[in-house]
Amino acid sequence: MVKNEDGLVTYKAVIDLNQFSNELKLKALNYLTQLSNYYKFDTAFTLAPDGKLSFEFKLKITSEGYQDFFVEGKPWVIGKYGDGVGTKYTVTNSKGEELVRTVTEKTGIDEWPLGFFYIKTSKIEQNAPADDPVISKVVYRINHRFGLVYLEYQLKDGTTLKLSVFAPFV
Repeated sequence: MVKNEDGLVTYKAVIDLNQFSNELKLKALNYLTQLSNYYKFDTAFTLAPDGKLSFEFKLKITSEGYQDFFVEGKPWVIGKYGDGVGTKYTVTNSKGEELVRTVTEKTGIDEWPLGFFYIKTSKIEQNAPADDPVISKVVYRINHRFGLVYLEYQLKDGTTLKLSVFAPFV
């Protein structure tokens, strides 16, 4: 986290590409270039000489849930902790296409692994717009205490990227 201004939190993501094969590095850079041309990020993707890729993005975080601004800078709810299965969060892009995120699961029991803990989560799924150059689906998992704990990106080429998110305050 870079800063927090009344719940509008700026994150800095750093990915060390040195851990990947050259083929995967090129694939990742190609994907990220396409994504940065399609979605709104607060900074450009930068690749440092040491092989670390970084960028910044903002999320609105409240006691109720999460919201992002990736679709043309418009606010779009990722998920609210208290909402049940079937709840939908929508945003309309400049092409008139309605994009939808749907709560597809609430575990209700402590079964999702987070470090030494097991926690309850809500699973939110989102299909990407048809013209997204890379992503076909995104899956989020959130928890009322630890926030965003998991991201999964299903790519159009069949690749799946799974990211566990572990907040530094845990």
